[in-house]
Amino acid sequence: MTNGTEFAIWDQIGTPNENEFQKIILEAILEGGQRNNSLAVGGFVEVQSDGTYQKHLITGPLTHIGLGGKPADTIRVVWPNGVPQEVIEPEANQIFTEVQILKGSCPFLATSNDDGSWEFVTDLLWRSPLGLKINAQTVPAIAATQDWVKIRGDQLHARDGVYEVAITAQLWETHFIDELKMLAIDHPIGTEVFVDERFVAPVPPSYGLYIYENVQSPVRAIDQTGKDILGIVQARDGLRLGGFAKGPYQGVATDHFVELDLGQIDASPGSAIDIIAQGWIRPTDTSINVASAQGSSSPPKALEVSIPDGKGGWKIVIPNGGFPAGKLKTIILEIPMDSFVDNDNRVRISTNLEIYWDKLSFATRAFVDIKELPIKLLSADLGYMGFPYMSRTDVNAPNIPDYKDIRYGNAWRDLEGYYTRYGAVEPLLQEIDDRYVIMNAGDAMYLQFKELTQPMPGMTRDFIFFTDGWVKDGDWNTVDSRTVGPLPHHAMSGYPYPNNERPPELLPSYSDWQEFHTRYVTPTSFRDALK
Repeated sequence: MTNGTEFAIWDQIGTPNENEFQKIILEAILEGGQRNNSLAVGGFVEVQSDGTYQKHLITGPLTHIGLGGKPADTIRVVWPNGVPQEVIEPEANQIFTEVQILKGSCPFLATSNDDGSWEFVTDLLWRSPLGLKINAQTVPAIAATQDWVKIRGDQLHARDGVYEVAITAQLWETHFIDELKMLAIDHPIGTEVFVDERFVAPVPPSYGLYIYENVQSPVRAIDQTGKDILGIVQARDGLRLGGFAKGPYQGVATDHFVELDLGQIDASPGSAIDIIAQGWIRPTDTSINVASAQGSSSPPKALEVSIPDGKGGWKIVIPNGGFPAGKLKTIILEIPMDSFVDNDNRVRISTNLEIYWDKLSFATRAFVDIKELPIKLLSADLGYMGFPYMSRTDVNAPNIPDYKDIRYGNAWRDLEGYYTRYGAVEPLLQEIDDRYVIMNAGDAMYLQFKELTQPMPGMTRDFIFFTDGWVKDGDWNTVDSRTVGPLPHHAMSGYPYPNNERPPELLPSYSDWQEFHTRYVTPTSFRDALK
């Protein structure tokens, strides 16, 4: 049975007597989460009881497990897409509620607090997933490997002459990071600076700075039901717009929109209005995309931006606006002023993706003097962090890691292969050259950048963090998801690629594979955890 929310329920029935068995009923969540079949057929249940181990293939709605009169010490279910869920020391007659956890979402970026603890900023490298299927067969080409995100000035403070940043790997993924760098952006006090943090296929947006002097809220905002939602989207305060019906699969909802009335706009002819949309997306994954393509549900639809056509209808001005590339993102949607008809300055942003808006505002770009200052990377050290506890504040909020609450052990079935050994890794991050750091789940790369002198009077500072690389998740429907290889490179024609395309930097004879990539990881410890 299910409770109709984002939970799977495990029902352990009764206390086993001698020569009796334990009954376990499993059912995947139904609303917005059919990433597996509803009864988990094809997955398996593992049970540890009084030093004995059992593994049972799930073939129907009820799994019988003989325990010889002993209680179960640990129960672990591995769902058909490979996601593990574990309950330790289950009690008799207890209903177990387990969240269907997000298994892939790219590496996380964190900055150091004044006390040395870490604080989540956003996630990285959404533009370059390896082997991700968008339907039952198609693996799209990777159009861009570089990613950029903004770090607000209040999120990054120097300590002892350095800025401290960490890239952390918590999910069922392998990360390949080829280059990273950071810029400081000094701009006049009273202005705001953003970068466009969108995923758009097949042509991604190019890097650029968007500078504004007078960011405004719309005068009116409604959702697809006509409900006034202006109070929800006026500020970046953690109050996010949901309210749409979930679809049959995680990440895809029913069609929904938000309509903004911008009011009177002070902009010159020939200029453009930028919609500054801040929010996050709950993504699909390969298993969901495959299942969706084999069914009758609507495929995912990127953001579509429309304005009134002057005839009582709407005309599309941005047919493919992509979507926010992860958690806590800002995207820029540019609308030429000349597109509006009869001073009707309404804008409708439509999609069927699970996108939750925090703040929606608009502005015209300012032309002011700024300074872009490269920041020197002093050190980069790869090490083991573990797995921060993930939680969210409400149903419209993303899961955010708590770096003060770390779990250790084997959270995932690791992709097998050679990873970068722990220690200094700066030589691998200096430029885009197919020499990269290979990170496993549980790893963290700790970075130190040299502190800059303070901004000039009248100026304030934000930061832009760049990464170049790829991400491969362990979803069993992702291509080559059991292993670290095939190793990606910038000239590959697709993924996987023919052996004759492999560059010399990725051959075992290259020096990096004796100096850096010497840590061999297998899924054995995960597989045998209950044995």
